[in-house]
Amino acid sequence: MNPWLIRPNTSVFFESSYALYSLRSAGIVVSSLKKILSEKDFAVLVTSSGKSPIGLYRQLFMTYKNAIDWKKVHVFQMDEYWGVPCNEINCMSKYLEDEFVKPLGITHYAHYFDKRGNLKTPLNSYESMIRKMGGIDLVVHGVGRNGHIGFNEPSTPWDSPTQKVTLTDSTLVANFGTCDQEIQKKYGYGVTLGLKILTEAKHALVLFSGQMKNEITRKFLTESPTVDLPVTSVSLNKTLDCIIDMDSITIKL
Repeated sequence: MNPWLIRPNTSVFFESSYALYSLRSAGIVVSSLKKILSEKDFAVLVTSSGKSPIGLYRQLFMTYKNAIDWKKVHVFQMDEYWGVPCNEINCMSKYLEDEFVKPLGITHYAHYFDKRGNLKTPLNSYESMIRKMGGIDLVVHGVGRNGHIGFNEPSTPWDSPTQKVTLTDSTLVANFGTCDQEIQKKYGYGVTLGLKILTEAKHALVLFSGQMKNEITRKFLTESPTVDLPVTSVSLNKTLDCIIDMDSITIKL
């Protein structure tokens, strides 16, 4: 295992089932938010969409809906397809709203685009809103098959700002099953919080789930941090928890 994963304030958990992985991640999220809310009146949470955290969101609703005052949690969307209306079926903000925000009664939810697909606020202002609130308290990362976090694709500098990005073919195939011309035209660009503000988060939780993540999980655990594998930028976060569904790992450590 990488030496940087064996350090104070860093934990790696291997769970034998997706159910246990989801329960572990939900417990960590609530514990982290409770600590934050014991120190100040609100918490800033950035979280991702996709398949990896869906069990987490459902566990939070089933087990922890009354554990904290969710109205004190300010949620900021991490990433989105460029120009996609916020009520469109493939919109990530709609996914988060349906699976996480509404079930828990969260009232503070910032996302990128309106129902016409126009930016609700300039990207630099979106990032500034987070910084004016003291930065990210907790960020929850799902991990792409090519190692991206947010829509920060391989080779993204670790000091990158919130920005519009070009999505790789592998990301489009992972998300839509194809990267044909129609998909590229509609979903070929995205917007994401930059790695700089994400790595400045006070606490990062990284989720690895599924057999398609075998190679990325292996590299994360055994190879040196590199811009070629954006998820390894979490080596900069002061407090880090990684949860690995055992379907995601085929190596012996």
